[in-house]
Amino acid sequence: MSWADRYRPSDFANTIIKPDSLKKIVSWLNQWRLGKPAKNVLLLHGPPGTGKTTMAHVLSKEMGLKIVEMNSSERRNGENLRMIGKMAGLYRDLTDFTPEVSGPDKIVLIDEADNLFEGRVEGSDTGGMKALAEIAGTTQNPVIVTMNDYYEFKRKNYAKDIIENSVEIEMVPYTRRNERDFRDFRERLKQRMKSIAEAEGLSVTGQIIDQIIERNGTDIRAAMNDLESMMGSDGSMSGIRDSRESIYKTVEEILFRGNMEKGIFMSRDGDFTPEDLLMWLDENTGQVALSEEDKATAYDLLSKCDIFIGRIRKKQHYAFKGYSQEVSCGVRHVMRAPNTHYVKFQFPRHIRNLSRIRSGGYARRGVEAKISRYIHASPVKTRETMWFFSTMRKHRPDLFREVSTRLNLQESELDQF
Repeated sequence: MSWADRYRPSDFANTIIKPDSLKKIVSWLNQWRLGKPAKNVLLLHGPPGTGKTTMAHVLSKEMGLKIVEMNSSERRNGENLRMIGKMAGLYRDLTDFTPEVSGPDKIVLIDEADNLFEGRVEGSDTGGMKALAEIAGTTQNPVIVTMNDYYEFKRKNYAKDIIENSVEIEMVPYTRRNERDFRDFRERLKQRMKSIAEAEGLSVTGQIIDQIIERNGTDIRAAMNDLESMMGSDGSMSGIRDSRESIYKTVEEILFRGNMEKGIFMSRDGDFTPEDLLMWLDENTGQVALSEEDKATAYDLLSKCDIFIGRIRKKQHYAFKGYSQEVSCGVRHVMRAPNTHYVKFQFPRHIRNLSRIRSGGYARRGVEAKISRYIHASPVKTRETMWFFSTMRKHRPDLFREVSTRLNLQESELDQF
């Protein structure tokens, strides 16, 4: 178990959150204790690692209710969400044989709701967003919804119905560095990390902890992971993981080692786009898929990922980003007899060619500008005379060298003739 999970707060006193946000959460909790509140849903949004899921588990303990957790990235379609969510949200636990009491008997947690699918799925005319809206309006139990991208979520169908039934909390510990919330956040997180380091027998200076906090911003979980990664190191920042994974290492993990789970993690944490990853896989899959059958199967899978990316571009269906990442990371697993020998993966030719075309365009325009000034003609007229200089280079190289010297042409510009 990671330190972030082992030392997860179990009560409000140990959560790191802005006081006004905590006040709203406690008010929502007390309304459920007194009866059914006006708004059934607590909507927690903010960047990764700011304590959204942790707060849901703290509320579960504070209310003395068990938590029914659904990760929407695992059950994206409306039918699954409707069946499971309504059973948890509308009805009491059929396996609980204790005398029935009034009030809720569980908390429903719907994690990563910004990844909910909203269109047609397997013949159903409704998706996850409508199902969630129905649950939000009719539930007899508290529902907590978490997400990273609240503003993208607001653009989806039925989001308005969900938000109207929700107490919305932005789980960001501070907005500006010059405010008191920023100082309070840093001090509380620093004290938490110091106590964890002492409990684990890790000797680390306050300066190093400050550097870890500075490095990770509002991401408490990442800061805890960095602290844990120092265990067994020399106590310096060199023991901390790289915050971004290189695309080469990610491709190596996917195609050579076939570790799909780690590949997904690295692709999400990497400083590259799903399109970049797909181009790298497209370039190098042929080295791993040896048979024609494996090549066909593998590239068919990658083509489906390309379709997802195309829908992101055309229709702004950003939920497909996760689909593309997850499916592409499993490309080795569809091969029956993949290459087991290590191969050196190549930089995508498509990107290289685009770069060459772009640089060639710059060089061509540079040549035209120099000749235009030399012969006192417009760029359009100069473009019409380029054949003359090409012919000169071919038949009178001595004269061409003299002209190119006068024009001060660079090597890349000489390649335009």
